Amino acid sequence: MLAKLINKYSLNVSWMVSGRMVSTVVNLFVGVWVVRYLGPEQFGILSFAMGIAPLFMMITNLGLENVVIRELAKEEEAHDIILGSVFVLRLFAFVLMFCLLFIMVNFADYDALTTSLIFILASGSLFQSVMGIQMYYFAQVRARYVVQSQLAGLFVCSAIKIWLIFIEAQLLYFALMVVLDSAVIALGLYVHYRLEGRSILQWRWRVRVAIKLLKHSWPLMVAGFAITVQMKVGHVFIGEFLDAESVGQYAAAARLSEVIYILPVAIAASLYPALVKWKDISEETYRERLQKFVDVMVWSGIAMAALMSVTAEWLIVTVFGEVFKPAGQVMSIYVWTAMFVFIGVATNNWLLTEKLEKFTMYREILGAAVIIGLNILLIPMLGIIGAAIASVASKAMANYLALIIFPHTRTGFWIASRAFNPAGAMSRLYTARAV
Repeated sequence: MLAKLINKYSLNVSWMVSGRMVSTVVNLFVGVWVVRYLGPEQFGILSFAMGIAPLFMMITNLGLENVVIRELAKEEEAHDIILGSVFVLRLFAFVLMFCLLFIMVNFADYDALTTSLIFILASGSLFQSVMGIQMYYFAQVRARYVVQSQLAGLFVCSAIKIWLIFIEAQLLYFALMVVLDSAVIALGLYVHYRLEGRSILQWRWRVRVAIKLLKHSWPLMVAGFAITVQMKVGHVFIGEFLDAESVGQYAAAARLSEVIYILPVAIAASLYPALVKWKDISEETYRERLQKFVDVMVWSGIAMAALMSVTAEWLIVTVFGEVFKPAGQVMSIYVWTAMFVFIGVATNNWLLTEKLEKFTMYREILGAAVIIGLNILLIPMLGIIGAAIASVASKAMANYLALIIFPHTRTGFWIASRAFNPAGAMSRLYTARAV
C-alpha cells in the first residue's frame, strides 16, 4: 500500500517536473525571440502593463488554490459543491476586479497603448472561474491532465507568437497571447473533465462552503497580493521614476533570473497533498521529510544563484543581445532572490499544512513593505540596480527573516536556519539516501 502511494506521488512529480521543464525551455526560446523582436523600449511598455494588471488579477484568484486542494483531498465526495462555490466566488471577484481596474485607470495618467495592454492582460483572469478543475486534479494527484492542458496552451500560443514576429505584429497582439493561453488551458481542463463523465453543470453553490473557503483563503489572497507586489512593483516604480527602456532592461534581468524558480515550485505543488497525508500518518516522518526538503531547496538555490550571478552579463548578452547588456549587472544581484524563494516555497507548505495561513500573509506583507520602501529610496539614487537590491532584501524578509518575528513560525525559521549548515544538511541527506 505504501509502495503504491509512493509510486503515485513519484509519477505525479515526474509529470509536474517534466511539464515545467518543457515550459521553461519553450518559454525561454520563444520569450527570448519576442524580447529581441520588441527591444528594450517596447518590452518595457509591455512589462510595465504586466506589472499593473497582476496586482488587480489577484482579486480574482482569491487565494483559493491550496485551500481548495486541501479540502478536496479530505472531502472528495463533496467536490461538486466545493468546485461550484469556487466558480461563483471567482466570477463575482472578476466583476469586482474589472470595476476597480476601471476606476484606477481613469485616475492614472497612462497613454492609450498602456491602458489597452492593462485591460487585455487583466481579462485573462476570467478563466480563473473554471480553474477549480485544476485544483481537483492536483488533489487527486493526477497532475498529468493539468500539465497536458498547460502544454497545449504553451504550444498553441508559442506558434502564434513566432508567426506574429514574422509578420511584424504590433505589441497588442503579444498581450492577447496571454489571454489565449489561459483560454486554451481552461478548455483543455474542461475536455478532460467531460471525458471522465463529469460536468460543471453538476457543480453546486453553497454559501456555507464559500464562507468556509474564504475564511481560510483570505490570508493567502492577501499574501498572494503581497507576493505579486514583490514581483511586479519594481517594474511599476521604474516606469514611474525612470523610463520604458529601463523597465525593459530590469524585466529582462528578472525574467532570466526567475527561470530557476521552476524546479522548487513544481515539486512543492505536486508534493503538497503528500505533506498533508504524511502529517496525518506520522508527525516525526513529516518533520524529517520537511527538513530534508528545505535542505535541498536552500543549497539548490545557493548553487544556482552563485553560478548565474558570476555569469550574468555573458548570459544576458548571449540570450537577449548586446542591446540588453545593462541588464547583466542587474541580474548578478537580482538572481540571489532565488535562495530565499526556495526557502519560501518549502516553508509555505509547512505553514499551510499547520493551518498557519495568516502568518503567510504577515510575512509577505512585510516583504511587500520592504520592497516598496526600498524602491522609493533606492531607484532615484541607483536606478535599476537599486530595484534589484530592493528585490533581494524583500525576499529575504518575506521568506526567511520574518519567520523569527512570530512565536508560531519560529520553528520554520530554525528549520530553514539548520539548512544553511552544509555539514548538517549533507549528513541528513546522506543518511536518508543510505536508508
